[in-house]
Amino acid sequence: MLACDDASVGEAMLERQLTEEHRLLMISNVALGKAMFKKYDFADGLECFQVAYYSDDMPEVSDALDIRLAEEKDVPFLMENYDALSEEEMREEVKLGNILLGYEGNEIAGFVGEHLEGSIGLLHVLPKFRRKGYAIQLENAYIRKNMEAGFVPFGQVEIHNQASLALQEKLGLTRSEGTMIWMWR
Repeated sequence: MLACDDASVGEAMLERQLTEEHRLLMISNVALGKAMFKKYDFADGLECFQVAYYSDDMPEVSDALDIRLAEEKDVPFLMENYDALSEEEMREEVKLGNILLGYEGNEIAGFVGEHLEGSIGLLHVLPKFRRKGYAIQLENAYIRKNMEAGFVPFGQVEIHNQASLALQEKLGLTRSEGTMIWMWR
């Protein structure tokens, strides 16, 4: 992770520190991020807004869903429905208690989690359970989980993901003015 106002200082720092072993990089200076993406031959990347929940009020979570921590036995289901993590990463997330499942009756309706660096994400509602407000319930449950642990809930949203940006606003998260860049090899 690199945050800097002066792109030349950031670039010099990366020249000294960045190696082939660094597979994932987040840069808060967008111009620097785009330049370093090309210079260091990263395979893919995302430009995102930061969002954070700064209210002291715990968000409400209805009893429409039964919220439970994911277990090892849930990893195959999670992998079938979320392809942005490797199976190894998903297993680590589950082991750390970073994935919440929402059940409607005996069926998993969706899930939400926390990426290894601490941001809320992995939000997914299965198609047959959409349009019931479950995304709100799942994300509110994770916001509460973070707040109860003493953390400021935060995440990143791709700049073109209007549905997610609208959801974050509806939930009371504050969106950053600027953007940041994630990149990986």
